[in-house]
Amino acid sequence: MNNWYDYTILVAILSNVSAIIICYYFLSNILFAKKQSKKVRYLILFAITCIFMSILLFFKQSPVFVFVSMGTFLSIGLLLFQGNVLMRILYSIFFVAFGGLAETITGIIVALTFSFSLNELYQYPIYYTLVAVGSKVVLFVFIKFAIRIIRKQIQFSSLLESIALFSIPFVSLIVCLNVYFMVVKVQGSELIGIISVGALLYINIMIFAILKVLDHESNKTLEYKNANIQLELEQKHYKEILEKNYEVRGLWHDMNNHVITMQYLIKNHACDEINEYLRQLHDVLQNAVDHNLSGNNVVDALLNYKIKFASNKNINIVHYIAIPEKLKMNSIDLSIILGNILDNAIEGCLRDSRDDEDKIIKFNMYYKKESLLIDVENTVDEKTIKKSGNKLVSSKISKHNKSGYGISNVKQVLDNYGGNMVTQILDDRFKCTILIPLD
Repeated sequence: MNNWYDYTILVAILSNVSAIIICYYFLSNILFAKKQSKKVRYLILFAITCIFMSILLFFKQSPVFVFVSMGTFLSIGLLLFQGNVLMRILYSIFFVAFGGLAETITGIIVALTFSFSLNELYQYPIYYTLVAVGSKVVLFVFIKFAIRIIRKQIQFSSLLESIALFSIPFVSLIVCLNVYFMVVKVQGSELIGIISVGALLYINIMIFAILKVLDHESNKTLEYKNANIQLELEQKHYKEILEKNYEVRGLWHDMNNHVITMQYLIKNHACDEINEYLRQLHDVLQNAVDHNLSGNNVVDALLNYKIKFASNKNINIVHYIAIPEKLKMNSIDLSIILGNILDNAIEGCLRDSRDDEDKIIKFNMYYKKESLLIDVENTVDEKTIKKSGNKLVSSKISKHNKSGYGISNVKQVLDNYGGNMVTQILDDRFKCTILIPLD
């Protein structure tokens, strides 16, 4: 490695090996791997890499290398992953395009920073290395964003935050190189240049160390908040159980009086009064008993509470549930979804001022083919539905003059699971359908 050519070959090999690793990482996050052992998969990947590097040594300066590079990434997609062939090809081409874009962007930034043309950059080892390393960092960041966008796990705010964080080390790297060359060339002191670069490096390390600590604390705070929500839900359910038990004990205590009353009414042939008395007693008994609707504690707790609340508002909830006792879903997330969509259905019924309409909520919940389907339908006065273009918006206004928190929270939970929600207005009914993959 005593000449410039050997150095560029080494940097090119390391750069392209990095690209192959990033390509495999990208495809493994969006495609299903073929049914191969890890050993076989890595051997195939190693063979592809060796063939690619061998061709690189012969065709580095030739246009043939571009097609060989394309073929290499296509081979990774076709040989190591399964599924639709067209999709595998498209994702491989997508990666090649991103790789070229990352290298072009990095080259332009470095060229503008140090006042060189793109061709001149490759004549200096330090700049050539900077473009090679920087382009792979940019490519990896692009790929991380692409994975999250494909999986629908990214929001615009988090995208801006990630770009801002990435810009810190990138800009610092450019400043480091400028400071180093200015000090060495102007003052002729290499030691001061190294110290200056080290100081900037230290600042970067400390910034990310502090951010890591803050992120850790933020996650802990979120965990505590979720735990408190779960505890409040369980305490609320426990309190309801105690209240129900108290009511049942009271009913048993009064049962003798009920029997005496009905015997008196029967003796006096008061059939209408007996029917009315039995109806009222039936309502009291139904209201005092919790129903084991599904076997899932979160679902049963919320539904029993909402059924009782709706009943007090003369709203009838008709339900059908077919789910396992244990779902592959966080209890907090499940309670957020069920709580908010049932609240919206109840409020939709309450806003219906038509006296001639029965207020009904139909609630269906199924688990089929590793997916959870929730279907809620409620009677509604269409005049109370607000629209923004073709979209439905919340009719609820809080004391802080903000609306739609419930639906926003539901959508955020659905995004985390790759779920989907569809709302429709069907005559005098409002329908909300939610599908959540739980594989």
